Amino acid sequence: MNQHSGSSLWELVGISERAKVLLVGTFHFAYYNKDAFNPEKREDMLSERRQAEIADVVQRLIEFRPTKVALEIRAEDDSEVNEEYQAYRAGNLELKVDEYQQLGFRVAAAMGHDRVYTIDEWGGLYFPRSQLFEYARKRLEEKAEGMSETDLWYALHESLLPEMGKRLTTLSDEHRADHTLREHLLYLNSDERLAVSHGMYLTWIDSPRGDFTMPDFITGWWFNRNLRIFANLKRITESPKDRILVIYGAGHIPILKHTIQCSPKHELVDLRTYLE
Repeated sequence: MNQHSGSSLWELVGISERAKVLLVGTFHFAYYNKDAFNPEKREDMLSERRQAEIADVVQRLIEFRPTKVALEIRAEDDSEVNEEYQAYRAGNLELKVDEYQQLGFRVAAAMGHDRVYTIDEWGGLYFPRSQLFEYARKRLEEKAEGMSETDLWYALHESLLPEMGKRLTTLSDEHRADHTLREHLLYLNSDERLAVSHGMYLTWIDSPRGDFTMPDFITGWWFNRNLRIFANLKRITESPKDRILVIYGAGHIPILKHTIQCSPKHELVDLRTYLE
C-alpha cells in the first residue's frame, strides 16, 4: 500500500524518472560448461525449430524499444565484439550460436543501434587465493595431495555442489527440451526458479565455527562480480530516457535484479510484459 498520498517514495526523495532496464536471464546457447551448474543435455539452437523460436523472442524484445543492448561480454573484448556486430549489420557475418549474437545482435540491429555494450567483469580480486586453497586442502584432505591450484579449485567446486543443484539442472534440461525458448526463458526468470538457483551459491557458505572462508569468498567473488557488472550498467546509463536490454546468464539475475530494483538511476521492467 502506498503510504505517501499518491506519490512514490522515489519521487519524494527527488527521483522523478529512471532509466528502464529489462533483464533477460538465459542459459548459454553454446554450452560453455563453465558455470556452477551446466546443462547435461544440449539443444541445437541453430535447428529450424529453435531458430524460429529465437526469432519470436527477438521480435518480442524489440517491442521493449531498447536504446541500448548490454551483453555478458568482458570489457576487453568490446572492440572485437563490436567489429562482429558491424559485420553482421553489413550482412557479412553469419551469427554464432552464442545468445549474445542470436538475441543481442538481432535486437540491436533491428533497432538500428550503432553498437552493443559489453558489461561483464570478473570478481574476487581482493580475496586471498592462498586462503581459499588452504581451505580446499583441509576440506578435501588426502584427495588434495599433489593437486595443482586449478585442479584443487575444480575439486573444491565439485565437493560444494549439493544434490539439489544436480536435480535442478536435470529439471531445467527437461523443461528446455519440452518447451519453446520463450516458455523456457519465462521459467528461468520466474521468482521461484531464481530463488532456488541463487540458493545453490548460498549452500557453499558452510564453514566450521569461526572459519568464514566461504562467506568471504562468495562475497569477494560472486557478489563482487555482479556489483561490478551493475557498475558497468550504471556507467552506460546516460539518461533517464534510456531503455536498456540486458542479456545475461540466469545465475546473475537474482543479484542484478536486486541492484536495479534498489537503484535511484534504474527502474526494473517485468520480463513477463514482453514474453507472456
